[in-house]
Amino acid sequence: MKQDTTKKKRADKKITKVSIEPGCTSCGMCALIAPQVFKMEKNCKVKENVDPGPHTEAIKKAAQSCPEWVISFKEQEESKRGSEHHEEESQDSSYDIQPAKRRG
Repeated sequence: MKQDTTKKKRADKKITKVSIEPGCTSCGMCALIAPQVFKMEKNCKVKENVDPGPHTEAIKKAAQSCPEWVISFKEQEESKRGSEHHEEESQDSSYDIQPAKRRG
């Protein structure tokens, strides 16, 4: 049996854009989980001029913790080979976190 010796590239997804949709109740959960990205005003807001990529995991956790499910984000696949980083433009995808069914 022939063994495949080609190196497989490792792909990671990084968030490229994050937003808060209408319906925020200002609970502050996102600002507690990801203060580098979100700030509290009348409603929670996404901070200006913040690169969301380094905060991908915190943003995902904030989106999952949002009681109103109003945090949305876009991810883009980033390939890594050694020290090179390549963003693949065709891999841009949008995610809207959907609410879990509420027990009632």
